[in-house]
Amino acid sequence: MFRWQTLDTLPTQDNDDTTGSDTALHALFGGDDWLQRDWDDSDSQPVERESTSSMTDHDLLTREQEVAIATDLDDAFASLRQLLAQADDADRDTVLEQAAAVGVSHQRHRHVQRLLDQITRSRNQLVTSNIRLVYYAARKYLDKGMEMDDMVQEGVLGLMRAAIKFDASVGVRFSTYAYWWIQQAIRQAIGKQRSLIRYPANVTMQVNRMYAFMQHYRLQTGQKACATLIQQNTGLPENTVVDLLQLSNLCLSANAPVHEDESGQLLDTLRDDDSLPPPHFAVEVEEIREHIQHSLTSLNERERRIVMLKYGIGYRKAYSLDEIAPQIGVTRERVRQLLDEAITKLKQLPSLTQH
Repeated sequence: MFRWQTLDTLPTQDNDDTTGSDTALHALFGGDDWLQRDWDDSDSQPVERESTSSMTDHDLLTREQEVAIATDLDDAFASLRQLLAQADDADRDTVLEQAAAVGVSHQRHRHVQRLLDQITRSRNQLVTSNIRLVYYAARKYLDKGMEMDDMVQEGVLGLMRAAIKFDASVGVRFSTYAYWWIQQAIRQAIGKQRSLIRYPANVTMQVNRMYAFMQHYRLQTGQKACATLIQQNTGLPENTVVDLLQLSNLCLSANAPVHEDESGQLLDTLRDDDSLPPPHFAVEVEEIREHIQHSLTSLNERERRIVMLKYGIGYRKAYSLDEIAPQIGVTRERVRQLLDEAITKLKQLPSLTQH
């Protein structure tokens, strides 16, 4: 996807005719005072960067100005498609990527660069006049674990994306269209930051929808919602609900204390199965193995086989008496009697410490 690295700030517009636009947007967003330029209220963090605060001084665009800018964008993209020999319905991202790939030495470079500059100016007009909308959206996510400045930056990226995709023929104001893009950019940034295990954006949205219902259901009934109930109320397939319930972002640090007095760490309790045992431990294991083999020689062949099957000595697993009986050719009770006799004989042998 084509991206601009910087946002070129345009000169402040001297347009005082914003009353109608302010009133319409104020009504659209349910009376929230997002049009005010004072962002140091009790619910938000103060923004100290001078460049950001100056961007909020740009006046809002009227509907006619938005339509004019959107028309300029349509004309610029139409000219780019014609210059790059692309179809009329080619996606704008594809057009921008191909335009950026045109070499400086190419004879069409000057015309392409002129059209890109025109698109940049139109985009900047839409962005700089709606920066305050980003602050309004970011304030709703202050308790989600992300700094205000970081959310504003992510919201501006969403706003820039909306400016390129905006089509005035749809019949809605740019702020209405851009608000969804701003929210999406902020939500995705929060999801990536607060989780060590990063899932795709669609999976994150499904998890949020599922847990929102589960929390609401628990508050209403005091019970935990089952997978079938979640599927019925969220519209998610039942197998998807089962998979989402198994996802977990619970991550513990290896240095986390194990005891309340913080005397031990979790790392001390972890075992590496691939590591080699210490030399002295290997010697002890070998001695025990030799002693067991020597002890089993004191039993007859049938008793020795029963003991080895029962305790998994020389086999991949230990067998039950019911499983051993068919292999020996006797009843389960007879296997139990032979096992008891064998254990009694082994107990009478010298211990390992005396060996």
